[in-house]
Amino acid sequence: MRARSLSPELLGHSAAAKVTSIQKVATVQFDPEGDVIFVLPCSEGTARFQINSSIVCLQSPVFRAMMGRNSRFKEATDLANRDAIGPPLEISLADDDPKALGVILRVMHLQHDWVPVSLSEDRLYQVAILCDKYDMRQALKTYLDKWLLYLGVVVEAPNEADKWLFMAYAFALPTLFTSCSKKLIMDTCIRVSGGLDAPCISKGFAKASLNEYIPSAVVSCVLAARQQAIEELVDCAHRYIDKYNDPSKTVCVHKENLCDSTTFGYLTRAFKSIGVYPEASGLMNMSLGHIKKLIDGVLTVGLSELYFGKLELAGCCALPQLMSCDRCTIILLSSGICPKCNIMYTPRCVICGKLYKAGVINFDHSSCIPLAVIRVGMDRIVNRITGLQYSDFVRNNTQNEQALTTRRSSGAEDLWESLVFQ
Repeated sequence: MRARSLSPELLGHSAAAKVTSIQKVATVQFDPEGDVIFVLPCSEGTARFQINSSIVCLQSPVFRAMMGRNSRFKEATDLANRDAIGPPLEISLADDDPKALGVILRVMHLQHDWVPVSLSEDRLYQVAILCDKYDMRQALKTYLDKWLLYLGVVVEAPNEADKWLFMAYAFALPTLFTSCSKKLIMDTCIRVSGGLDAPCISKGFAKASLNEYIPSAVVSCVLAARQQAIEELVDCAHRYIDKYNDPSKTVCVHKENLCDSTTFGYLTRAFKSIGVYPEASGLMNMSLGHIKKLIDGVLTVGLSELYFGKLELAGCCALPQLMSCDRCTIILLSSGICPKCNIMYTPRCVICGKLYKAGVINFDHSSCIPLAVIRVGMDRIVNRITGLQYSDFVRNNTQNEQALTTRRSSGAEDLWESLVFQ
C-alpha cells in the first residue's frame, strides 16, 4: 500500500495527531458523539474516524447492511448491544484509503467547508473505488458534478478509457459510460495468456492490464461486442473473395472473365497479407481498431486505377492460345496466306475454338474492383458500435432512487411537488 498522510485540510480543527515512536495515529471526529469509529491502518500509521452510523447507513446500502438495525452481521449486533454511554464501537476497514474515505465522510456529515473544491484524476479514482464498494454515488452526486467539471470530463472518453469506464460506472455517469465502453470495444487487446489489456492506439497492442475494478458483466459485454465486430469484418472480406471465386458467374460490368480473375487474385493476396484470409485466428488478439486500420490499408481506392484502369483483354478468350501454321511455326494473327508456306490460314484460339480477336483497351475496369464498396461495408460495421448502456448494469438499491427514476420517466419533473397525498 502506498504511503499516505492526512492533510490539515482533511483533518480540520477537530483532528488530533498522536505520535509515538512505534506508530502514528490520526484521529478525526466527524461526529464528536458518534457511535462508531472506523479504523484504517496504513503504512504511515492508523486513521481513526469517529462517525454517526445512522448518517452513514442512510447514504450507503452496504454500510446499512453491515450496521443497520435489521442487519444480522456481527457489527450490527455489537452496535445494538453497545452501552449508550460507553465508548464507540470500533470497526476495521483495513483495505480502504483513509484520504478518500475522509473526503466522503466529510460530505456525508455535511462538513462542506472541509470538502475539496477540486480533485485530481488519481484522487477521484480513489474516491470512485470506495464509492463503488459501498454504493455511495447518490451521497456524492453534488460534488461529483463539480469535480468532473474541473477535470473537463463531461462526454468524451478520456485516454485511459478503462479507468474512466469504472469511474463512470461507480459515479452513475451514463453518457461517459457509453463513450468509454465504445473506446474499449475498439481498442482492447487480448494477451496470449488470455488476459485483457488496456488500449494502445498507436500500435494496436497492449501496455497494461485492463482495470481490475470494472464489473465482470461489463467486461463480458465489451468482449462480446468486440468479438462480434471482428467476425463481421472477416465475414465481409470472405464474402467478396467467394463472390469472385465462382467461375459460373461474371461480376465484371463488361463481362470479362480476366477482370474477375484479377480482382479475385488481388483481394485474395491483399487479405492474406494482413491475416484475414483464409483463416483469421491471428487477428483475434489484436484490437478492433488496429484490425480496421490494416483492412483500410489494403482497400486504398487509388489502387483500382493503377491495376485496373488499362486492363488489356483479348476478345476471344481470357488467355488465348493461338494455333500455328500446320507446316511451319509461324503464329498467324489474322486470316490470310502464310508468308512462309503460302497456305491459306485462319487463326483460332486453341482454348475456346473461336476466331482470334486481338486484345483491346476500350474498357476502363477501374470501376469493377469493389474496393470502395468493401470499405463502405467495413465502415458500416464499425459505425454500428455504439457502446454499452449504463442502464443495463445500474444498481437501484434504494426505494427513493427507484421512485425518483419512475417519476422522471413518467414526465413529472417538478420535484417541488414530490409529495404524494393518498
